[in-house]
Amino acid sequence: MSDLKYSKEHTWVRVDGNIATLGFTKYASNQLNEVTEVEVPQVGALIDQDRQIGNIASPMAVIDFYSPIAGELVEVNQAVVDDPELINQDAYGEGWLVKIKFSDSSAVNALLSEQQYSEYLKTVKFYIVKPGSQAI
Repeated sequence: MSDLKYSKEHTWVRVDGNIATLGFTKYASNQLNEVTEVEVPQVGALIDQDRQIGNIASPMAVIDFYSPIAGELVEVNQAVVDDPELINQDAYGEGWLVKIKFSDSSAVNALLSEQQYSEYLKTVKFYIVKPGSQAI
């Protein structure tokens, strides 16, 4: 999706003015197979760049969700919290997670393009760690 930017932590970002919509990439959701739970902060939370802001869970693992930008959380997609499978069904549409109001666009500008993210995926392995087990 050409209007998206990506982080190496498998977060996608769509910018509209000074509001960034964040979600979990299709690649990452496919690795989890079935998303069963989503945890994100409440509206009003101050978000630090490159910090964990939530979790995405499946029967296989719990993956940390990171924000590649800093700002104030202004909206949570309650539909995804209530029905986490939306991430698997429509990761780049109805499956978005949060919206963050930001003031510094340098972090957005530093994110990967679709092509760069695609190239990055060729070099990385996605490791899922089950509780009490080794990475697979």
